[in-house]
Amino acid sequence: MNSKTLVICLYLLLIYWLSVHYGTLHWFFYPSLGAFSFLLMHRTFHLRELGKVVAGAVLVSTISSVTYHLSSGLLCFLGTSLLTVWLMTRLKWNAPPILALSLVPFFAHPDTVWSFPVAVAVTLLGLMLAIAAALWLEAWSVSLVRLMAGKAWFAPSEEGPATPRLKQDGL
Repeated sequence: MNSKTLVICLYLLLIYWLSVHYGTLHWFFYPSLGAFSFLLMHRTFHLRELGKVVAGAVLVSTISSVTYHLSSGLLCFLGTSLLTVWLMTRLKWNAPPILALSLVPFFAHPDTVWSFPVAVAVTLLGLMLAIAAALWLEAWSVSLVRLMAGKAWFAPSEEGPATPRLKQDGL
């Protein structure tokens, strides 16, 4: 098991615990969060692409929540589904959990319009931070092992300080 998997599972555990113990946070644990976790865990995204996926998820959750509060009927459900698929195709969001996310208000029945979109924004930003922490932890542990073996040390990379690279001895 790699550190990214462990960090993601601990993050999901934290979100579940918060949703169980604090009634106002029950929206933080929704089924698509696990799908987003798996997607972000196993794909390599550029920051811009990742931002588009998170922004798309927040936008779609807002649209579906508003649509549900206008009417919870079949036509609104169909309209939300069609609009979500159109947005995913048009804006090239290659993230199937976004479609699942758009359906959540229709079976979970949120009390307020804003509760679900805010929960999506907070949990996905937290997920991004958890993944960033896992990547940093992996890079740090590899560098530490190499440093202890006397083979390399941390050096700033061309990509910036967040992505350290290893310099070989004598360079």
